[in-house]
Amino acid sequence: MQREQRDLFIQESEHTRQDERDVDKQLRQSDLCSGLDRQVAEQEKARENSKHCNKKWMSGGDSAQSEVDDAADTLKKGRECDEYNRATVREHETCEKPILLRNKLMDVSLAHLQRLGTSTTDMNVDSHALVSAAECPQKSH
Repeated sequence: MQREQRDLFIQESEHTRQDERDVDKQLRQSDLCSGLDRQVAEQEKARENSKHCNKKWMSGGDSAQSEVDDAADTLKKGRECDEYNRATVREHETCEKPILLRNKLMDVSLAHLQRLGTSTTDMNVDSHALVSAAECPQKSH
């Protein structure tokens, strides 16, 4: 019986480590995306500034046309910003799903151990490293 529990614990620990690696990978990807977002925003701002300066130079500083162009640019930027924000929210929700699932699995694992009358201190393990095999979706190895 102890051997089965030990084997089960080893299998659960490997699943937990794999989940942690997956979460770390997603966090690294999120960091890379944030860096790219900043670079794209800086490039877009530089393009807009260049376009604005060229328009003023070509039109000879016609203030009425500049105001119309500025209003159109502001409207366009607002729409692009809204679209970007919606996409970012969807991306962050996708990134948070594995973390929420992992937390839920840990809660279920601890409750399962308590029902069995097993204490995590008796097993001399970190309670955050446990995931119940009965509640965890089977992973292929």
